[in-house]
Amino acid sequence: DLSGLELLPDDLVHYYAQVRDNDQVSGPKTGRSRQFTFRYPSLYEMMAELSETRNDQIRTLEELATEEAEKTAEFVEQIRRELLKKEELTWQQRKELEATIEHQQDRAAAVSELAQQMEQTMQVMQENGLASEETLDKLEEIRELMQDITSPELQEALQTLQEAMGEQIEPRDLTDALANFAADHEAFQQRLDRTLALLRQVDLEQRLEAAVKQAEDLHSRQQRIDDALRGKPSPVESQKLQRQEALLSEDTQSLQEQLNKLADDARPHDGSTANELERHAQDMQANRLSGRMKELSDQLGTHRDQSQARQLGEQLEQELGSLTSGLEQVRQQFIAAQKQDMLRALKQLTESMVVLSINQEDLLDRSTDQAPSANALPQMADEQFALLNGTGLLIEQLADVGRRTVNLNLGLPATLGRVLQS
Repeated sequence: DLSGLELLPDDLVHYYAQVRDNDQVSGPKTGRSRQFTFRYPSLYEMMAELSETRNDQIRTLEELATEEAEKTAEFVEQIRRELLKKEELTWQQRKELEATIEHQQDRAAAVSELAQQMEQTMQVMQENGLASEETLDKLEEIRELMQDITSPELQEALQTLQEAMGEQIEPRDLTDALANFAADHEAFQQRLDRTLALLRQVDLEQRLEAAVKQAEDLHSRQQRIDDALRGKPSPVESQKLQRQEALLSEDTQSLQEQLNKLADDARPHDGSTANELERHAQDMQANRLSGRMKELSDQLGTHRDQSQARQLGEQLEQELGSLTSGLEQVRQQFIAAQKQDMLRALKQLTESMVVLSINQEDLLDRSTDQAPSANALPQMADEQFALLNGTGLLIEQLADVGRRTVNLNLGLPATLGRVLQS
């Protein structure tokens, strides 16, 4: 337990293990291991490593989501149609279909492996306090979605298709297997796209949260340096404070750059949040936050009167406190705006669904209560067509909402889809 040492980033701890026996005859003997060194990592180093891991996971998911999914669907449908005409496959078609099945199995396995990697990343985040419980809960739900992407139905469709590809191919069995595979492949792609969209959104939320944590860390470190300066440190202690302030300057510059990048990435989702992040980054630059920390570090190295250094440190501490509270406010406003947009979208969907249901029921009553006249039939057909179009639009809107929240059950869009096909 190193908590009592009050370590700061870049501090080194040298340690070794020593054991002693209880030899009562010739006297106790002692054994000692070689010396080990532990370097205390900064929050920025842990965040940077986490960011790299998270970006790799998103890139992998993006590659899986864009791996010629449309061409695969077109190819399977083409093979199915040709089977209905010729009732047999050419050698080339057979090999291409086998390669398609193998490729789909590889994609499914890659998604499952990525879900396992996410679980390990989440464990690191939790152990090091790099994310809130709310963010971890969202990531866990996304991880579960990833595990569900490779559904039992898809595995069964792949197995059935492989069996139908045996030596004795029954055309009807193969066409049925191809139709089932095409449907499950489309569902696989939809789940993959939804998971990717959700992961991108939670990634943005987590980066906002990380920016707040990093600002808090900067404020805390500056506060500890200022406390040490008030105690009139010795030359040796001043040298250590100088090194800590220099690291603080580097990390502050890093946060400023991260805020600019985060503002660019947030702009497509929320322009107001992007503007606020950009403003904070510009304020950091205008106030020369990192540069003044470098000046403070230089002052600490002169070993002269520390009164100016204390005054500058206190100013920096106050500005870092304001930065922290400002970024926390941006984060809270972003989350509140996301929730408000989601509630508004769900309300509109609910109202649209109710209207469609009422109109469909009214049309059904009018068509069954009495035989419609010849003049009424075209109008009723137009009404039914409009209801079908409205249902299709509703499915698209539900899918869009589903890409923004894990709380929407995809069974509803699937049910509406079956309604359209009936």
